[in-house]
Amino acid sequence: MFETIMFDLDGTLLPLDEDKFINLYFGGLAKIAAQINLEHGRFMDALASGVKAMLSNDGGETNYNRFWKTFCTDLNLETAVVEQLFLKYYLTDFKKCRVSSWDNPLALPLIRFLKQKGKRIILATNPLFPLVAIKERMSWINLEIVDFSDITTYENSSFSKPKYQYYQEIIQRHALDVNQTLMIGNDASEDMIAGVLGVKTYLVTDCLKNEANLDLSAFRRGSFQDLDTYLRSTVK
Repeated sequence: MFETIMFDLDGTLLPLDEDKFINLYFGGLAKIAAQINLEHGRFMDALASGVKAMLSNDGGETNYNRFWKTFCTDLNLETAVVEQLFLKYYLTDFKKCRVSSWDNPLALPLIRFLKQKGKRIILATNPLFPLVAIKERMSWINLEIVDFSDITTYENSSFSKPKYQYYQEIIQRHALDVNQTLMIGNDASEDMIAGVLGVKTYLVTDCLKNEANLDLSAFRRGSFQDLDTYLRSTVK
């Protein structure tokens, strides 16, 4: 039935208190401002502009280019210099954000089960982060890069969720048959939008997000435990 299964990360595979995570994450990045003698407010405004630029990306360039071009132009900085400070943060203090998440003992066994069945597994996380930051969050639930055929990052993506073109880019990259593809996520808008392309969807409700107050009856849905049961009974 499904040959390719795409998983969101934050709130899906990785249970997460998103508000707590965002506060810790931006609080950690803010410390970089002091290292380059920048006023805190100006730094944070540029950071917000960089994120907004990735969210509005229309496919003309990677999210990586969109972020750094916007961020460094706003602050009149050289990308090479400040990018190294961000990298240092991701390799050190970023792990402190782990307290915003908790364990999901079903995640790794389910991924291994699907791989044993010969399925292509894609980590379809919103590509607003570099691979190094995604790799760190994956480690909080014992997942590794080798567990996935592809991982969407700001280095390799030129759209972001909730644009359907984000999923279109993945479909085209792997020449996927949408009728044999399943997208699993916890956000009714960002993840379930894949359905407009014909991709089957499953809404995980443990850390449910439905800011647009969509009618959830339109989606197959359940807890991660329910998802685990569904896939183990469906995937052959």
